[in-house]
Amino acid sequence: MKTCVEDIEQICLECGRICCNRRSLGNHLARSHKSLGGLKEYVLKHFTNGEIPKCKCGCGNNIKWNTNLYKFNDYISGHNPAGFKVKQPNFTKEQRAKMAESQRKLYEDPERRKRMSETVKKSYQDPKKKENLVNALNKSWDNDERRKKHSETQKKVWEENYEERCKKVFTEEFGRKISKANMDRNIKRVSKKELIAISILKNIFPDIKNDKWLNFREKRWCSDAWLPKENLLIEFDGLYWHGLNKNSNFNVSQINNMINDIHKNKLAIQYKLSLIRIKENTDLSNIKSYDDLINIAYHVVTNGKVLKECSPIYQLETLIAKSELNRYSNDYITNIILNYETLINEYRTLTKQEDDTTNQLIPIEVTSIKPMSLPSSLIFYDENLSQLPLDNLTKIPLPIK
Repeated sequence: MKTCVEDIEQICLECGRICCNRRSLGNHLARSHKSLGGLKEYVLKHFTNGEIPKCKCGCGNNIKWNTNLYKFNDYISGHNPAGFKVKQPNFTKEQRAKMAESQRKLYEDPERRKRMSETVKKSYQDPKKKENLVNALNKSWDNDERRKKHSETQKKVWEENYEERCKKVFTEEFGRKISKANMDRNIKRVSKKELIAISILKNIFPDIKNDKWLNFREKRWCSDAWLPKENLLIEFDGLYWHGLNKNSNFNVSQINNMINDIHKNKLAIQYKLSLIRIKENTDLSNIKSYDDLINIAYHVVTNGKVLKECSPIYQLETLIAKSELNRYSNDYITNIILNYETLINEYRTLTKQEDDTTNQLIPIEVTSIKPMSLPSSLIFYDENLSQLPLDNLTKIPLPIK
């Protein structure tokens, strides 16, 4: 089916006049056949039986009229598989830096950002346009070859300058914006075990909620569950991801989760909250009352007072698993260690344990150890290293800073 007007000498199918080219035909239609509406309507009337052609990819959606080429496009934008196989220009590092700088300057203009935002919002208000865009994106990502290529490209780019990218992308401001966006849209990760635990507790506490957002100056926090009547926050902790299944040699993800847990425990004390932590493998079937729930928790804070403690301090020499040292640079590992150490010091200063002999409140200090500044032969990895509980930490001799 013909979907365009060719740029050759041709006869007007409306009146039989000879036109030397496509432009001449267009001018003739504009002067002599105004009621027709132009070349697009001319093509629809004489070539497509009044029907707008469909996208050749088979999606069944109508294609657009190309005002520059005086024809209907073959595909909706993004639907042509050949488009992903076109060889991309190979820009130099200097050219990429120049283009990035140009983009930054454009985005620094608040009026321009506002106009762009309004344009995008306006386009999404059209249900058909939104549906077409979503369908196009879904179809493009259904292509296994494209997904694989995209994944390999991302991995390669991040491997080449991982830490430089992290510093630029994952800033504190970025974290606050993402956290706020998650809170505004009520987005959080929920595991199957959390859902099962909440469904069990709902039989005893019908008013239990499956999340509760808290907005602090230091951090936005979404608890796993919340009892409104008791004003109790509940966290369900997985054994692996929260580092509850070992005492040493953690990976970076586990340490970051442990840091996050201590941070939340610290906030609970500072803001006089009630918080309990429950391990994912805890049997909840025997819970009959609020007291039973408190008893099975392995960490309990009531109105800012710690009744059960679960914030252990591990030896910094064996905190990081040896395998992680080959995956990350010295600076990155050292930064993880220092973040952990700093937060532990703050937490211990906040809680202040009682000394058995003097009965005075004294802060507990953790020795500052920078493992990457030591020879690798001095870094110990002992899987059997015992955990250092909070209530006994004051009795453990620590090296002098």
